[in-house]
Amino acid sequence: GHIPVSSQPAIGEVLNIYDENIEDEIINISMADGLSGTYNSACVAKDMATNPDRIEVINSETLCGPQNYLVDLAVELVKLGKTKNEIVSVIKLVPVMTLAEDKKSLVKFTTKRTLKKAIQKISEEMINNNVDSNYKIYISHACNEKLAKDIKNIILEYIENADIEIKMLGPVFTTQGGPSCI
Repeated sequence: GHIPVSSQPAIGEVLNIYDENIEDEIINISMADGLSGTYNSACVAKDMATNPDRIEVINSETLCGPQNYLVDLAVELVKLGKTKNEIVSVIKLVPVMTLAEDKKSLVKFTTKRTLKKAIQKISEEMINNNVDSNYKIYISHACNEKLAKDIKNIILEYIENADIEIKMLGPVFTTQGGPSCI
């Protein structure tokens, strides 16, 4: 019966959580900077915290499903006894999402250490599915045309003469994927 509202946590609240146990390592995975002030607040709180080296603030550069994936991954790695630095190294991987079979949600397709390797994996999968220059390939981006062109060039290394069109994402998709998403 209530209308949902949105508000970033106050810096003081974040600082209190950071300082609840000053020996704990903390990884704060925020939603995309630019869609919220949460990332900046988390960074300011880190600078004010006791023993800030134990805290890592990560701009997920996304939100919704992909951000949730990063948080779930971090939780699983904590359960496996991984350190903050080990977890941060893994989280900085590039997740590639695809539509689920039911076409109602996104699921992880692959995870690679670099964007180039992620695009190479996508290109290999397209080739496995007999995608060639007879297909139209779209690369959509949220105000990141240079990266979209770089991706186009990687795909062209795999699928010569591919018909690739680069398009700007609309505001709804940009909101969901985050600024600079591809």
